[in-house]
Amino acid sequence: MILTGAAVVVVFCSGKNSIAWKPNWTLISNEEFIEKVEHFLEENRNKGWVIDGGYGNKTDIHWKEADLIIYLDYPFIVNFYRMLKRTLRRVIFKEECCNGNYENFSQQFTKDSLFYYLFTSFYKSKAKLEAVYERNRRDNLEIITFKNPHSLIKFLDYK
Repeated sequence: MILTGAAVVVVFCSGKNSIAWKPNWTLISNEEFIEKVEHFLEENRNKGWVIDGGYGNKTDIHWKEADLIIYLDYPFIVNFYRMLKRTLRRVIFKEECCNGNYENFSQQFTKDSLFYYLFTSFYKSKAKLEAVYERNRRDNLEIITFKNPHSLIKFLDYK
């Protein structure tokens, strides 16, 4: 649910981690992932929806249905700090990430960790996302890019 001024707008939300990961950190197949995202979009087409996350070449699935993309194009250090803070909180307080999956300290030192991904793919991923923008550009799609958290907060306060 999003609160905007005095109005309450109900929005159905899905995090891509909860779609992509089964229990025991088992990643679903690309086909199953696409099917689940398409099902979510179909169920919520007339209700309004939000999907977070990128998941590389699978972003095209929901972009064709979107009328607004909010891209948080934050600097590497902001992404690193937020990931570190979130990961420490999840590990220390044993917070569930998704579908019964929990992060642990030792996971963070493997090639499967988000930290490894961040350090090896941050700039490559930004370039790939620009290509996705170009592929999906159309008149009825608004793309708003925020370069830092302050600009997003200012935008939300204005709206």
